[in-house]
Amino acid sequence: MEIKRGKKGLSPIIATALLIVLVIIIAMIIFLWIKSFIGEAVVKNGASADQRCGEINLEASRVSSTLYLNNRGNVPVYSIEVKLGSAGKEQVIREDAINLAPGQADTYEVPGMDSALTVNIVPSVLGETKTAKKEYTCTKIRVEVGEE
Repeated sequence: MEIKRGKKGLSPIIATALLIVLVIIIAMIIFLWIKSFIGEAVVKNGASADQRCGEINLEASRVSSTLYLNNRGNVPVYSIEVKLGSAGKEQVIREDAINLAPGQADTYEVPGMDSALTVNIVPSVLGETKTAKKEYTCTKIRVEVGEE
């Protein structure tokens, strides 16, 4: 076996630097992966949007395909999802940016609502994250709509 002399390998300093860079890159990848599982907090007027959802008091009624909404709470409702149920099926219709202020009432035409057996409203509020405004759906609030 012949040993070749005169050729140099990586110096220990360069090898150590490469290992440190590799560890930093792997740590950043793991950090970004874990961060994707944690949602960003949505805040509305200094409290969490989930808390503000508990302050929503939305009254709703319907006549044919007209939906009557009255916001009796102290939190503005940004948008709503209208869930129409009939014969075991549920159809979701979104009403974006309705901006129903506290104490305000309004009417909306919802196609297909006149033939629905059940109608439920799920409100959303507009909150803020660290970077932008974001809509938060109040999934715990479900307003059942009766016919007048």
